[in-house]
Parts: sequence; structure tokens; C-alpha cells
Amino acid sequence: MVLVICIALVPNLCFAHAAYNPYPKSQTINDVTTVPCTYFAWSEAYKNMGVELPMLGDAKGWYYGAKNLGYHVGPTVRENSIAVWDGATYGHVAYVTSYYEDPDNNAQYMVISHGGISYEGKPYAGTGIKRNDVRRAEVGSKTARGDTLLGYIYLDEPQSKLLASAEQVKPLYASCKHKFTEWVIVVDGECNEEGYKQRYCTKCRGYERELIDGTSHKFKKFTEFAYEGEEVVLNECEVCGTIVVGSIEEHEHRFTSWEVKRIPTMFEDGYSIRYCTYPDCNSAELLTMDATGIYPALFLIPIECIVCAILMWRFILWSKNNSSEFF
Repeated sequence: MVLVICIALVPNLCFAHAAYNPYPKSQTINDVTTVPCTYFAWSEAYKNMGVELPMLGDAKGWYYGAKNLGYHVGPTVRENSIAVWDGATYGHVAYVTSYYEDPDNNAQYMVISHGGISYEGKPYAGTGIKRNDVRRAEVGSKTARGDTLLGYIYLDEPQSKLLASAEQVKPLYASCKHKFTEWVIVVDGECNEEGYKQRYCTKCRGYERELIDGTSHKFKKFTEFAYEGEEVVLNECEVCGTIVVGSIEEHEHRFTSWEVKRIPTMFEDGYSIRYCTYPDCNSAELLTMDATGIYPALFLIPIECIVCAILMWRFILWSKNNSSEFF
């Protein structure tokens, strides 16, 4: 009964998350109204890859804006990526559906879908959306109107949690002939955890950030001890205290994602584990999670449930004391 009351009090928990496109559905440029390239590219990224991009400003700001927020970018065309051009007033973005090589012309081409297209003073196909359009795929190549291809935003790689949670900065202005400061390391990558560096343009006053791969652990000399009659090798990192089980070979570990083996309870610690995928390496990392304790665990209970439980208990006590009134 308490559970039913809690659900009734918190109806929003029953609704699924709905994606929000931060860009307007239409734009008017030179008296031609179309579906903007930004709105369309954002929608295609979400529809095809489930990626909800943030507000990245005008199209030409997407490349460096996405890079600074931890999305992977680069100069190589891929399917299901977003191509970004600099040029004109706003630049241009398009969703890449496929690509191919043309050995006769020694060129690479991509097939794109994009919005914001006009033809003879009218929106293309009535909406301004054009599919299966073909464009050159090499970075630096130009469109018919003179836009320059900056690169691609890759939607098939996860966003960096480090940069996603970092303090936001103004991205580079794409058309600027940048005058950069030296790279400065903001978070140093260590113990297989990524870091990042950034530099500043003194002309457009924008920032560019790049991820730094984590370094290997610095293990102490391994020790051996008996565990259930079997010799086990333990290694402890001098930097982060991570314990690795198994012999340490001379290679950089490539670990799987953390797998929760035991969830911490009020009285018992929990732990997660991940394994190195390097061939013939049996190393694993353990990550312990302290028991929650009695009082911290209470904070995990929704306040509505606590209120309902108190009200239900008061009702039970009252009904016992006044049971004669029901007969």
C-alpha cells in the first residue's frame, strides 16, 4: 500500500525521458524559409545514434564546441558522423550516411543528408531538406559556395565524462587565423585515467581542448601469499593504490569497463572488477566501495516514501486505538 501511495505521489517517475532539440525548426535567410541544417543534423544524430548533442551555437562552431565538450572529432570521414563546414555567416553541418572512394579522381566522397538548402530562391523540396547529396570528404575541400570542410564529429564513440563535467569555455572561432598560446595541462592523465590539456587563441579568445591518455600504473614490487592453499600475486600502484591480481607483464593494460560484482549494503562493502584485454594477460583491477552505513542509507530513500511510511504508521496506531469505532 505504501508503494502504491508513493507512486501516486510521484507520477513523473512513470514518464520516459524525451529528447529536446535546442535548435529552432525553421529559419529565414534571404527571404527563403527552410528547416535549418543545425536542427536537422541534431535530429538525425538522435534518431540514428541516440546522441543528444548540446547547444553548440552556429554550425561553424560545432567542431570545436563538440571537441571541447569531450566528443571525439577528426579529419577522417565515417558513416553516422556529422560533417562541419566553416564559411559564410553561419557555416554548415550535415549528417553523413555513407562514403566512397573515387580512384579515377584520387578523391573521397561522402553521401550526406542536410537541411537549410535552397534552390532558385525557394526551399529545396519544399522544406529545405536534401538527402543523398554528394560532397567531397577531404578536410579543407570547399563547397560550391566556398564553405571549407573543418572535420567530423564522431557519434559512435562515447563522450568523455571528464570534459563533459569540466568547466565550459568559449570554443575557437573557426574562421580565425589563430595565434595560440602553449598547451597547458589542466588534468594530468595517470593510472589509465584520461586527462586533458588546452590552449588559448589571443585573437578570437577561444579555447581548444584535447584529451590526454592515462599513463600506466606504478606498481610496487609484487608480494605472494597463500589464499586457500593457492599462491596469489598482488601488485599495488604507488599512485592510486589500485590492486592488480596476477603477474605484471611489460605492456600497457587495456581494461574492460568496470563490472559491479557486489553492491555495497549498510553493513557490507561492495566491489567492482575490470580485466585487461591484452592477449595472455590475466591482470584484473579491483575497486572497493565502502558500506553505506545506517544513516547514509536513509538518504537514498525518496523523501516521499519516508513521509508515506510515517503517515501509514500513524494511521495503523490510530486505528488500533480506535478499533471499536469500526464495529
